[in-house]
Amino acid sequence: MKIKNNTAMRKAIKKQLVTLLYHISMENYARRMVDGISLDFDQYRDENAFKRTYKELFKQLEVVNPYLCKAVSLIYDEDPKNPQMYALAMELFKHLKILDPHAIKEDPFLKYIQVREDVSSKNYSYGGVAVHANQCVLYKHDNKEWKDDFGILEDELVLPALYHGEDVESSLTLLGMENYHQELEKMKGHVRIFGLHNGYFVYLVHLKNDVDHVTVIEERQEVIDLFYKYILPQFDHPEKITVIYGKVADHLEGHEDLYFYDHLDTLDQRLPAYLSLKEKSYELKKTMVFHEEDQILEGLLMIIINELMACLQDTNESITQMKVQKNEVDDVTQSFLDEIKITSAAQLTGVLSIRELKKTVDRYASKREKLKKHK
Repeated sequence: MKIKNNTAMRKAIKKQLVTLLYHISMENYARRMVDGISLDFDQYRDENAFKRTYKELFKQLEVVNPYLCKAVSLIYDEDPKNPQMYALAMELFKHLKILDPHAIKEDPFLKYIQVREDVSSKNYSYGGVAVHANQCVLYKHDNKEWKDDFGILEDELVLPALYHGEDVESSLTLLGMENYHQELEKMKGHVRIFGLHNGYFVYLVHLKNDVDHVTVIEERQEVIDLFYKYILPQFDHPEKITVIYGKVADHLEGHEDLYFYDHLDTLDQRLPAYLSLKEKSYELKKTMVFHEEDQILEGLLMIIINELMACLQDTNESITQMKVQKNEVDDVTQSFLDEIKITSAAQLTGVLSIRELKKTVDRYASKREKLKKHK
């Protein structure tokens, strides 16, 4: 990243970072505080009972991310353990939603497809992951407002999962289902999907009247075999599905109208794949939709934030006493970062919001593809 390093720019960076990190810290705080823990909902309406838990869980946030606490303290210009923080935490619990597992089970896949837990191949098997009654779960995420919506399940809910040996390879989550249903709206014509998993999204896509055919690229033959034997026969229109064994890189050229990337990767793998495939989509003139693209962009945003914080360290504008380490990123991501130039507050805003960062990635991918064409 090329950043104009003068006092005015450093102050602009500090101003925007503090505000952004405050919102991110609230999000992380909320997740750390409630995601996955079990609560007696009525008990947590009691202020004294909540206050005892609140103090303990705030300590956990400090361990997870001390400089986010520092950002919060800068906003209030005082110790972050203050009444305002407590009020925000109380507000979180006021808006917890009671989730009805019976309504969730009306999802077409959960309602009509039986994922048998007694079938397996050599290395893979189907199973379930239980979300227990009174357990807090993340079911919606809005990165425009940096706000997570949490709910508490009234009764236990078991969501289908794919196991590799004894480990969960992939499983449905309420947040993942919400994202899939939003992405489903974009599917039409002949769709190519990279990544089969247990067939959840493939099933939803094939139900659409405006989808003619679904071609799936999957690199694990055992997963394909399980799907063909136990899941596909339950589909309404199995003739609309073709699954091909192979790697993503070997099956990027095709006649489909739209590509959907839903591959199992960690963030450090997904990010370079995302940037490379964005560029490839311009070369192939294909519309490519990425599962949970905003989450991938959030990972990229955190790398950019770290670069900006490094620019501030050892100056009066620094927002943390911690030594900020330079990002260790792959060559593809580094190439993208090298193209970012920040010489004004407007350009800074362009890389510190998910919506604008997505536009930046698209411009980068288009530019790269044009340069290749002219070589």
